Amino acid sequence: MSAPLLSWNGDRIVPDRAQPPREHADALRVLYLEDQLPDVELVRFELVRAGMCIRLRHVQTRAEYISSLREFQPAIVLSDHGLPAFDSISALKLLKEQDPN
Repeated sequence: MSAPLLSWNGDRIVPDRAQPPREHADALRVLYLEDQLPDVELVRFELVRAGMCIRLRHVQTRAEYISSLREFQPAIVLSDHGLPAFDSISALKLLKEQDPN
């Protein structure tokens, strides 16, 4: 298995061999519900490579997702469609209950 392209820095993933991006007050808050770390790394890498200023929070469970909706207040939510114990349809329903807009 090859070395990861990205590494963890708190609740953020940053490209290896690079300085972590500076935190911007207007960074897009992205909540990502995903159980496969390589998928999280790939999405993060592509968003950064596209020049987006993001703050990504990765969660794997329903409990983490619900608490992150309240605490992190994401501007966008990405979700794996078929997690073992939680799916994207349920995640969308919970999101709409938290914020109908």
